[in-house]
Amino acid sequence: MGRIREEARLHQTSPKWPLLLGPGIYLVVWLWLLATGARLDFSRANMLQFVGPEELRASSWSELLLIHAQPPGFNALLKLTDEFGSESTLALAVIFAVCTIAGLWMTGDVVLQLTGSIRWAAAAGVLAAIVPGTAFYSLWVFYTTPTAFLLTATVWAMIRGSRTHSVWLIAISTASLTLAALTRSSIVWPLIPVWILANRKAVLAAFRVSSRWTSTVAGTLMVLSVVGLGFVQGHAFSTFGSPTLSSWGFENSSKALLTTMNEQEIASVVGDDECLGEVLATGVFRPIVEYPDCARSGGTHSAPDSALLDAEFWQNGAPNMNHRDRLALSESWRDFTVSAVADDPTRVIRIPFPSLANQERGTVVRFLWPSAWYWLIEQNVSRGGLVSTLWIAAFSWVPIFMIGLVVVGLVRSRTLWGSDRTGRSSFRISSVAVLALTVLYLFLETGENERFRVEIDWLLISLGISVLATVRSKVEIRIQTESYAKRVNGRRQAQIHPVRRPGA
Repeated sequence: MGRIREEARLHQTSPKWPLLLGPGIYLVVWLWLLATGARLDFSRANMLQFVGPEELRASSWSELLLIHAQPPGFNALLKLTDEFGSESTLALAVIFAVCTIAGLWMTGDVVLQLTGSIRWAAAAGVLAAIVPGTAFYSLWVFYTTPTAFLLTATVWAMIRGSRTHSVWLIAISTASLTLAALTRSSIVWPLIPVWILANRKAVLAAFRVSSRWTSTVAGTLMVLSVVGLGFVQGHAFSTFGSPTLSSWGFENSSKALLTTMNEQEIASVVGDDECLGEVLATGVFRPIVEYPDCARSGGTHSAPDSALLDAEFWQNGAPNMNHRDRLALSESWRDFTVSAVADDPTRVIRIPFPSLANQERGTVVRFLWPSAWYWLIEQNVSRGGLVSTLWIAAFSWVPIFMIGLVVVGLVRSRTLWGSDRTGRSSFRISSVAVLALTVLYLFLETGENERFRVEIDWLLISLGISVLATVRSKVEIRIQTESYAKRVNGRRQAQIHPVRRPGA
């Protein structure tokens, strides 16, 4: 136990002020964008995934969790900021800026915990601050920036908790992942116990050095996080038949498969099912009123009575994309998904790659595309003109380079971290988690993969820079060792074969 505390103490002696460079530079860039005409992109009438403001104001907090209004976490944030009335836009701007500042600080601190180098930690924070997606997406009111913050907090708290053996940080990591699951439906509750089990050594070490009272309170919070989220998702499954907090799961998978199929293949899969043919003709993610009646009824699950499920359109005119009839519609998308994969399983493998026949770029290209060319933030990007274009092009190398570094780090983790078992374990677990999310985004989502990558950009940068810093450190040590060996050998040679002076 003494060794554990000493290890934690030694790792906290580095000065921390350079970690503020990234957040400081972000604030300068953010204010510059606002000064040049950029504005917070926030229009409630265009926020299709979320509950309308009038309906949200009339609903209870519990209804947001127990009624299928995806995603409940972000709807809760909107309900909170709606309380500010005319200042709600300012409140959202401040929340998004604070999330970004905190995320950038954690990005640098992850590198500090894994490498012990404050210079590389500051460099990671600065790079994360100046990639264009950080500033542009923090000006777009959607769950991208909050998800990036929560995922970064999940990894940061576990890595730092592993170093400091803080049970509170372990609890923060669990709570952050829980909130991420409530905000981002691709993150499902089983990932939380998997994350805890993967980090079980760090968790057990933290509980061993903590007092009984601290361990009891923190442990209770962790259990409540898992059980609470499990209850919400269990309710969603039993009531709505959805294994996640989204009623769009099979609609997303259908959208991804359609990018690999031509009209003849679609017709072959549909066959004689006229109703499914009408659904395919309507397309994915359309207002519920546009779908045929045969696909809007006959579902196997009955949703409870709620104005959040009954309204086909919100009072602001936006369609309700979580209408109760989508529960039955999701079964049509499930049938299509199953039939399309059964007809040709290679369609799943083709999802990430470009399709010239459909003029589809593929999810890999979308995922690696420069993060500020996403059409939903085009208005703010266009205000920057040539400067924005050059800025975006200048940092287009970051995602692929960082992913490459993370892969190299996984392959060489034993060599790079050597006797630092804590750092090696933390890097391995975090990297596998981030790469697993990458694969998830490539195969289960399509169309907005560039935005999905922004959610893990800070983690890719922090883990990638950690590898670069560790490789550089190893190279410097090797050079110094070889130089020292040469000097020692030179002295030995001089002693064995002394230089004779002329005339001696």
